[in-house]
Amino acid sequence: MTENHLHIQDSQGAIGQITGSTVTQNFITGPSPEKKVEVPYLLPYMSDRSTPKRQFIEECHYHRNHKAGRPLVLLIHGRENESHLNFLKTLFEEPIRTRFGTNPVLDPIRLAWYVKGNLEARLDAMVQDLGDKLVDDAGATPQSLAAAMSGSGGHSLFEQFIYSKNTLGAHQDVGLLKRWFQWWAALPQVTPGKEPILFLTIVYPAQRREPPKKSLFSFFRKAEVVPDEMPFRLFLGEGADSSQPRPPAYRINPGQRLHAVALCELKAVPLPDVRNWVKDLNLEHCPSQALLDELDEIYQQREAMPMKELSVLLAQTIKKIMKEQTA
Repeated sequence: MTENHLHIQDSQGAIGQITGSTVTQNFITGPSPEKKVEVPYLLPYMSDRSTPKRQFIEECHYHRNHKAGRPLVLLIHGRENESHLNFLKTLFEEPIRTRFGTNPVLDPIRLAWYVKGNLEARLDAMVQDLGDKLVDDAGATPQSLAAAMSGSGGHSLFEQFIYSKNTLGAHQDVGLLKRWFQWWAALPQVTPGKEPILFLTIVYPAQRREPPKKSLFSFFRKAEVVPDEMPFRLFLGEGADSSQPRPPAYRINPGQRLHAVALCELKAVPLPDVRNWVKDLNLEHCPSQALLDELDEIYQQREAMPMKELSVLLAQTIKKIMKEQTA
């Protein structure tokens, strides 16, 4: 397999080389007498997520071959302790910039998800937000927006987050999602190679908690509203019966003039997945076996760990090993 290589630089100046494969990373972070040992910021977040990354690459290829000139929408979902934003950053830094051939990819534009007002008012507000941020014109027409995308220097990237605990109701938000998709599907044709790509992330609460049970003191306790995730999950193809899981990558309305697909849910990272990642990791001053020996201590007999927690512990452990190796 031919591998594409991309060099990145993190905020500490550590240089990383990321291959077009989603498995192997070869980060060069050797300390110099003038620098402290630093771990590339995104490295711990690459310890899993190979399945949604693979799905992303496959859908990009499908889109390029079958939906040229049409928008691409990728839906990502999971609990808020699964580090969605950093997952997106790994996509932006790694596979996305090596999977579109010679077509460049622009920096992502953050779009707002409006939670107040009726459905049409919220949709209008989102379209105005798109126009304001893309062409500095909140009243821009779909024709002028498509023309701006066609005349841009590459694919226009957009990112948008829906936090289910902050919404008016999941049923209303799913209705707005459908109308939002209809708007994108009606967008005039864009020059092939300049298609817009929208990363839309649905974030569920870290842990579903039920309202407090009634008791003598329940009057003095504020009941917590538990958001209903099921409308979102049904929309993403999961179904009400968990014994019948949806396909890993679920295409939503594949017949539309829009390519919208839900990637598999970002879940807690199992220990075996991290072991496999470490075995393929080629990190200077951090032997794979030394890191493997530390994983049991990191997991402490847990089967899986949320990415937010795991990434911190991995970064600390890698840094400790690198210091020991260079002492």
